[in-house]
Amino acid sequence: MLNSDCQFNCNFAWVKHQESRPDISQSLDKIKVLLFAMTGFGNEVFRALCDNPLCELIGVVSPKKPQNPSPYYDCKHLHDEVLARGVSLYEDMELKDDSLVASLLPDLIITATFNKILPISILEIPPYGIINLHPSLLPKYRGATPTTWAIYNGERQTGVTAHIMTEHIDKGDIILQRTVNIDINDTDGILRRKLAILAGEMTGDIINMIVNGNLSKGIQDEKMATYFPKRSSSPLILSELVDSNIQLHNKIRSHLPYPGVQILHRGGYVNVISSFFDLQADVLAIEGKDKIMYRGKNITLRPFEKRDIETYRQWVNDPEIAALVDRILPVSELEHERWYGSIQQNQNAVVFAIDENSNSKYIGNVWLWDVEYRHRKAEVRILIGDSEGRGKGYGSEALEMISWFAFNKMNLHKLYAYVLSSNVRAKRAFERAGFSEEGLLRQDRFVNGRYEDVFLMGKIDNENKETK
Repeated sequence: MLNSDCQFNCNFAWVKHQESRPDISQSLDKIKVLLFAMTGFGNEVFRALCDNPLCELIGVVSPKKPQNPSPYYDCKHLHDEVLARGVSLYEDMELKDDSLVASLLPDLIITATFNKILPISILEIPPYGIINLHPSLLPKYRGATPTTWAIYNGERQTGVTAHIMTEHIDKGDIILQRTVNIDINDTDGILRRKLAILAGEMTGDIINMIVNGNLSKGIQDEKMATYFPKRSSSPLILSELVDSNIQLHNKIRSHLPYPGVQILHRGGYVNVISSFFDLQADVLAIEGKDKIMYRGKNITLRPFEKRDIETYRQWVNDPEIAALVDRILPVSELEHERWYGSIQQNQNAVVFAIDENSNSKYIGNVWLWDVEYRHRKAEVRILIGDSEGRGKGYGSEALEMISWFAFNKMNLHKLYAYVLSSNVRAKRAFERAGFSEEGLLRQDRFVNGRYEDVFLMGKIDNENKETK
C-alpha cells in the first residue's frame, strides 16, 4: 500500500504490526466513518468514502459555509455536495461538547483540512482513532498552509501524509504517505487541487487497511521536522526585486490565486494575475491587470509608456544615435507624441521598453516591426539609448528575449534585422542572440555624408536550440 518512493525517502521509521480490531462484532463488514472537512480536500475524501463499499459515512462536520475563495480553484462547495448525496451535515458544530459526536458512535474519524483543533475528549471517542490527511510530506512542513511554503521555498516534490491525530498537531504516527511533483508553473491553487485528488485516492486504501487489520505505522523523525506559520490573508508585497527569476517566480506563484501579489514597479504597484517561467530561456512572464512584463537575467521588457517618450526623444536627437537609427534631426515634442500615438495604434508593431533589473531604470527599446502574420515574420529593431546601459550585454539579452516572445507568444517563424556595416557592436549583439548574416545590401543607406552597406540578419525559430 505504501508508495515505493517513500520507503527510502521519507523522514520517519516504519514499524510493521497488525492493528488489533476494536471490540466489535466480527461479522461487521463496514466501518462507520465521521468526516471532519472543508471544501477542497474534503470533497475528494467525501466522494471516496461515499463510493467505498467497506465504509458507512454517518455524517460530515464542516465549519459554517465560508464566503472566502478557498480552496482557490474551481470546486463545488462541500456543503452542497454533502446535502446532494443525502448525507447528514453538521455545520459549525460546537466541539467543546462531545456528546453529539459520541452519540453517532463512529468507528473512525477522518479529518481533511479542518480549521479547528479537536479536543482530547473527541480524540478518544472512535475505536479506530482519528486519521488526519495533511498536505505535506511530514515531518516536513507542519502547519496550516504547507502548500504555500513548499512552493515559496522552491520544493520540487510534496505529497499527502495520513497520520494518527494526537493532541500534538501534525506529530502523530504516519500510516500512509504518497508524493506528487510540483511543476515549475504550479500555483498554490493548482497544487492544492493535485493534493486533494491524491488525498481522495489514498482514502480508499486507508479504509481497506483498517478493515483488513494491516496498518503500518511510522514514527516521525523530529530531527527532520519543520514548521511554517499560516500565511497572511493579505497580498504578498514585493518591493525589492533582487531575487533570481526562479526565486521571484516561486514567491509569486506561492500566493496565487489567493491572497495575491503586488509588485512595486516604477513608483507604483502591479497587481499580479499570473506568473510563467521558462526555465531554459530564463524568462519570467509576469502578468498584471494592466500590463505584462518579461523579466530576464539582467533586464525586463515592459510596455512602452507615455512617460518614456521624452527620454526616448532625447536619445534619438543625439547625433550619434540618430545616425544609427536613421533619423533626421531634430525631432520635436509634438512630432514625437504623434509618433508614440501612431505606434500604439499600429497592429503590426509590438514595442517594449527595456529596464535594468537592478534599479528599474529605463535604458532603451526593442520592438517588432512590420509583423506579417500570414508569413509569420517580423523585423526586429533595438536601441540602447542610455550610455550607462551599453557594453553590459543588455542588447543581446534584449534580442534573445524579444525572440523568445516572438516565437513563443506570437507564434512567428522568422525574425530579421537591418544593421549598418559600421555598427559593429550591434552586429555582435545580434550574432550573440542567435541571428545569422543572410546577405549584404550594398551602399543601401546614406549616413553622415556617405553611402553605407547594410547587413541583413535573420533568425528562425528552433534553428539554434539543438546547438545551445
